[in-house]
Amino acid sequence: KEYIERTSPWELKSFETESRNGSVRCRSHLLRDGKPVEFRGEGNGPLAALVHGFSMAGVPPFIVRQIPPTLPNSFSYEFPAGAHGQLASYNNDSECARSIAGQFLRDPRERPNASCIASLPPFDFAP
Repeated sequence: KEYIERTSPWELKSFETESRNGSVRCRSHLLRDGKPVEFRGEGNGPLAALVHGFSMAGVPPFIVRQIPPTLPNSFSYEFPAGAHGQLASYNNDSECARSIAGQFLRDPRERPNASCIASLPPFDFAP
């Protein structure tokens, strides 16, 4: 059983970076459903800048939102300040993410209370 479509509407055509004062800016050219799309991102390195740009373009949510309909008792949450690893203690989202995960593990049939997400700070891409 496939959990994510093998065909994606996104195709990366080119990626350019520029460094200034310890910050990296990127400009990416993609095809989305065969149509040209350009987005820009900024971070403390090329990968962070690309991830920031992808998040602004909606790529991660597109992929993640495909999974819940394929799994019973699944819930999806977006954390504003974390790219991945929300349960890791070094992540500023971890207390909230652990609360949500704990609720789910106690009763996977009930949607966890995720109100703590609203109080999380925005992501800071500054070095």
